[in-house]
Amino acid sequence: MERLELDRRYQEIVNQLCIASDECIRYLVSYSNDLAEHGVRLPHIMFKV
Repeated sequence: MERLELDRRYQEIVNQLCIASDECIRYLVSYSNDLAEHGVRLPHIMFKV
């Protein structure tokens, strides 16, 4: 029973990390698109990242 509980907690943490990463990436893409609309370009290396 203990291992099953640990597996569930691990899956929950990984899921939360994936959601947070996805939200962060979406925000950065949106932010860079907004900057581009106003004529501000991010450095090439930041755009690639």
